[in-house]
Amino acid sequence: METRANLVTVGLFMLALIAAGFGSAFWLLKGSDSAGRAFVTVVFPGSVSGLVTGANVTFNGIKVGEVAKLSFSPADPERVVARITVDPATPLKADSHVSLGYQGLTGASFVQIWGGSAQARNLLETPENDRVMLAERSTVQDIMEGAQRVLARVDGAVATIDQLVKDNAKSVETTTRNVEAFSNVLAENKDGVRDFMGSVGKAADVLAKISAKAETLVGHVDDLVVSVDKVKVASIVDHADATMGRLDEASKRVDGILAKLDGLAGSDEGKGLAVKASDFLSEAKDAARAIRETAVAFQSKSGDLGAGLRDLRDFIADGRRAVSTIDRAVGNLDRDPKRLIFGGQGGNVPEYSGNRR
Repeated sequence: METRANLVTVGLFMLALIAAGFGSAFWLLKGSDSAGRAFVTVVFPGSVSGLVTGANVTFNGIKVGEVAKLSFSPADPERVVARITVDPATPLKADSHVSLGYQGLTGASFVQIWGGSAQARNLLETPENDRVMLAERSTVQDIMEGAQRVLARVDGAVATIDQLVKDNAKSVETTTRNVEAFSNVLAENKDGVRDFMGSVGKAADVLAKISAKAETLVGHVDDLVVSVDKVKVASIVDHADATMGRLDEASKRVDGILAKLDGLAGSDEGKGLAVKASDFLSEAKDAARAIRETAVAFQSKSGDLGAGLRDLRDFIADGRRAVSTIDRAVGNLDRDPKRLIFGGQGGNVPEYSGNRR
């Protein structure tokens, strides 16, 4: 009975000793933690996906604390309030920046703090209730949220396409068969297709050659237009106008001569003379008209002439000589019509003799 009592006493003593040890350790740890840490409140404007209690807190990439508590803002449920503990020696300034960060491919979130000017006040030297920082939206967070929205839209698009295929299964099958039939036709006529493509290539080569020749022709036309001497063309046109004027005067004189010949129409000699003179004058008028038409045609196309100006000048000179000859002949005929028919100096018409055989 006595031995049994001693064992119970020893057991109770050991339990009390262990409890005292744990209590002392907890008291020491709590005291050291509260003495060596400073509390700061961080307010996040949106989701803090991946952030948990105990997550790291970094300042300029160096770990300075951890997340102690997460909760919602009573004033705005879209905001998340994180209570963090940091090393009191951290140079946390009032203008420092804070945001949510992500570690590697694991997606583990942490609180990252950076920046702050040397002239700004130290945030840890202010009362604990005033240590409030408003977090900024991180680029990674925006990218992840955007990716989630894109994935949602892609999922909706895939669902729509799937439903479209189901609703149009027969049409899709028919289209597939048509494509397959077309492919088979191409395979069966590959030689013809090859020849056709070769013909197209040859046609393209011919068109290229034609284009080159056309370009050369255009260049020659440009050279021809440039080579035309505008002064010479104007001079030739003036000569042509003068020639046409003289032709008009000659035509008027021919009309007068024809009127005079009408007076000789009563006699036999007059009739023969009138017929011959009329024939001659008609030929003269035809020649004058041909020269006039040639001059008019040249005048209308003078802008396109170039290398043929020299031959044209010779032609105008010949035309002027011909007009001068016609003018002299018309003058002689006007002065003495009988001389044109019978010749001689006197211009006397031979008398008719009935005895002449």
